[in-house]
Amino acid sequence: MSINLSIKNVPKEWVQHLRQRASQRHRSLQGELLSILEDSLNPAGQDFPTTSVGRITATGLTHSQGIGDDREERPRWP
Repeated sequence: MSINLSIKNVPKEWVQHLRQRASQRHRSLQGELLSILEDSLNPAGQDFPTTSVGRITATGLTHSQGIGDDREERPRWP
């Protein structure tokens, strides 16, 4: 089961940096944030194929196809 999280009052500079970072890695902003969280929670680098990041990576979605600002084109996960 997945849970939605919300982060409030994020400085604009951080958001700009995160969007750039996500774009460079061909991920959505959410995909990049999930990857950062997964890396911080899993420093050994083990693969978690059932996580959202694993599904985003496995399907080959780009940042424009992932979950983020393009809400009307948001993929639906099983």
